Amino acid sequence: MAEDDNVRRNLYESMDENDRNWVHEFAQSLFANELPLNDYFSRLSKTMLTVVRQGPAVILGRGGSLILPSDCGLRVRIIAPLEYRVTRLTSKSEVSTSRATAILRETDEKRDQFVRSHFNVDPQDQYQYDLIINMERTSPGAAADIIATASRARFK
Repeated sequence: MAEDDNVRRNLYESMDENDRNWVHEFAQSLFANELPLNDYFSRLSKTMLTVVRQGPAVILGRGGSLILPSDCGLRVRIIAPLEYRVTRLTSKSEVSTSRATAILRETDEKRDQFVRSHFNVDPQDQYQYDLIINMERTSPGAAADIIATASRARFK
């Protein structure tokens, strides 16, 4: 959404004046002590804020747990050992084990660097999350059930 001007425009146009003021004020407070942020990050943040203001949403990655207010949602980290992830990637694509390892390490580093550079926090810090699920030991369906249960319990 942050990259698609039409999607953002449609979302923004669907908001009422109170929504627009809330998003604007919150975004301004986020960026008040920053030098100009790159356009992608600025758009990404504003888009996330707009989406969650509209109602329940699932935000995956890109610092959503650090952009959005802590009381705004359930912060979940999905993990798995590199070896497990390599096996999954090679079984679903036609890449070698060494190429899969390189791809995953590069992806991990880019994600970690994004969080470090924009938020100045350690992306591996377990205390940033409400829940951490190891997918080596959990099926996708079970993980979804765990997340839904934790969310319901948190927002009773």
